[in-house]
Formats: sequence, structure tokens, C-alpha cells
Amino acid sequence: MCIDETYKGVDFSVQKMKGTEYDGCVFDTCIFSSHNFSNISFLDCTFENCNFTQVVMKKIALKEVIFQNCKLVGVDFSEVDDLLFSVIFKNSTLEYSTFVYRKLRHTVFDNCNLMEADFSNADLTSSVFKKSNLENAVFSETVLDKVDFREAYNYQVNPQNNSLKKAIFSNQNLQGLLYPYDLIIE
Repeated sequence: MCIDETYKGVDFSVQKMKGTEYDGCVFDTCIFSSHNFSNISFLDCTFENCNFTQVVMKKIALKEVIFQNCKLVGVDFSEVDDLLFSVIFKNSTLEYSTFVYRKLRHTVFDNCNLMEADFSNADLTSSVFKKSNLENAVFSETVLDKVDFREAYNYQVNPQNNSLKKAIFSNQNLQGLLYPYDLIIE
């Protein structure tokens, strides 16, 4: 178990991680590209300026984890441990990432690029998309109750196949909610 350690500039795509449990650790400017994170636990950890492109995250625990200025392109979060999953994404790129069937309640996406991310069948209750790009993101049979979309942009959410109870939208971005009706909004 690694507790309260800092890893700076480590290339984990060529160097094996030395533990399976990390608690209170900071990873700064590390490379994890194509790394297999199966059966590893991260508790109260922070990842800053890290590259996670095409990593494998099967049965990984992410509890109280912050990803800041990270590149998480093509990451499949659908097989992450459900019981130990609470994350915050800040200023991160999550293009083509998958959150299918993921419980993401109260998750914050702050200034993130979520282009073509897949949230099908996910539960995003009370989550926040603050200044986040959701261009071509997929919302299908997704629970979006109480989600804050006020500062999100480029989203398309079909009210007929998603739950939107008390979701919050801004007047400026209502076209993303009305797109299935092929309306002209001026």
C-alpha cells in the first residue's frame, strides 16, 4: 500500500506500478497510456496533467479521486467498481470515453471536453456539466434528474428517451434539448 506519496513525471506506460492500493497520493505529469489498471484502488488521490489515453480500467476503485488537466481519451469507465466510484473531472479531455451503465451521481465535469462520450444507461443524478463541451455525446436511457446543464454546450438530449426530472438548462442552450423536434429557434 502506498500512502501520501507523490509521483512526478513517471512514465507508467513503461514502468510497472509498485502497488495495488494508493491512498492520498498525487500523480503529477505522469503517463499511463495503454496501462492496465485492473484490480488497483485509488482513494483520495489526485491526478494532475496526466495522460490516460487508452488505459484499461477493470475492477478499479476510484474513490474521492480528482482528475485535473488530464487526458482520458477513449477510457472505458463502464467496468470500474460501482461501490468505490466518486470522481471529479476538471479541465480534462474525455473524448470518446465510455460511461455506459455507470453510476455517476453528483459527479462534477468542470471545463471538460466530453466530445463523443457515451453516457448510455448511466445515472448522472445531480451531476454538473460546468463549461463542458458535450458535442456528439450520447445520452440514451440516461438518468439526468437534477443535472445542471446551464453552462454545458453542444449537447443533444432527447427528452423522450432520457429521464430529466428537475434538470437545469439555460435559455441560451435550449436547442440542445429541442433538437429531436427539428424546430427552428431564433
